[in-house]
Amino acid sequence: MIAKTGPGYEDGIIRRFAVDNNGDAYVPMRGTNAGDIRIYKYDNAADTWAYTGKSYTDSHLATDDLDKSGWRMHVYTKDGDSVYFVSYDGKIYHFTFATEALDYIGVLEANPNPWVSDLTLSDDEQHLYALVFQYGINQNMFVDFNIQTGQATTIDSNITTYGPRALIFGGLARDKLGHAYMVGWQYANTSITNIALFKINVEATPTLAIRRVGEQVALAWNLGALENADDVAGPWTDVTNAVSSMLVPASSPQKFFRLRY
Repeated sequence: MIAKTGPGYEDGIIRRFAVDNNGDAYVPMRGTNAGDIRIYKYDNAADTWAYTGKSYTDSHLATDDLDKSGWRMHVYTKDGDSVYFVSYDGKIYHFTFATEALDYIGVLEANPNPWVSDLTLSDDEQHLYALVFQYGINQNMFVDFNIQTGQATTIDSNITTYGPRALIFGGLARDKLGHAYMVGWQYANTSITNIALFKINVEATPTLAIRRVGEQVALAWNLGALENADDVAGPWTDVTNAVSSMLVPASSPQKFFRLRY
């Protein structure tokens, strides 16, 4: 045992914690009361355990779930230098490991206690996608949370392609073409044919448009980084300071362009 992380079941079980690239663990645990959640750090190199001084208030835990502490779900950034997490009262926070900065971003779904079963980060790290199930109205929602604006938008709340599903949670995955996949089933239906795989379009399909404008070529794209090459086999290099849409001279005998995303 490397640390005592909590007083026990009645005073808050920890269900999630995050680990940075150095192997340091950040653990959210109960503070002075049920809704007071404090982030502790286990320093892997120093073998120490201490309170970071960062905390947040979870209104749901203070009234309805006294046995829980911490957050419901989190996702790492590409560099692994921070996490976005959803608290039990539906709020989104950003926690940066190096500075131990804790920033409130916005509300994913003030159900309260939205059953957020899966969370993923968009390739450009500007959006969080989440599966939310509302018990009160028995409704599934696939939500797009804009990190810059703090606004949540429901992409789909009527998932009925293979009949209505009481529960949609588990197996959320996102590909690079803008699709998300998830598993759903009808509660209390034990038939093997009850389980269905769903696919939802969450981002626009990457496109690159090329057209001639006089003695130049106009390029326009919606996602990814622009690359060019003198031969279709490569080598491919990034186009410096490329911003859609842009004009390039048509002076070379041939030039090839593609998107990396």
